[in-house]
Amino acid sequence: MRYVLPFLILIGFAITSQAQNADIAQDIRGAVKNAETSQPIEGVSIQIEGKAGAQTVTTDAQGNFRLKGLAPGRYKLMASGEGFQSYVLPDLLIHAGKQTVLDIPLRQWLYESEDVTISDQSYRQPDQPSVRPLTVEESKRFA
Repeated sequence: MRYVLPFLILIGFAITSQAQNADIAQDIRGAVKNAETSQPIEGVSIQIEGKAGAQTVTTDAQGNFRLKGLAPGRYKLMASGEGFQSYVLPDLLIHAGKQTVLDIPLRQWLYESEDVTISDQSYRQPDQPSVRPLTVEESKRFA
């Protein structure tokens, strides 16, 4: 019986501590859009890294995302999608009691190359062979 009271007090502190941590944990929500057209981008990977660890989510069909349960502090946020340039926020500060909302514009990745010509003609081997026999004297020069 004498161990029950300290045990109950310990459980009470644990529950209170856990509830307080849940109160200060914050979510980040936002949307990713094409910087040129303002259209939402689906399937963009949003990754956040901080002292508490890392978390990755993917945008939905409307370009929306939500990162949940982040402790206040400094984070690095990265957004990357196929066909778009990556977006990095190197020093994102999350405050306790304040919701963070981000609108992330991604620019299309444009790759310029030289002109390429495609024809329907096949490659034809030359009539003359490119190999000729060597004499013994010629082969000694290369040995």
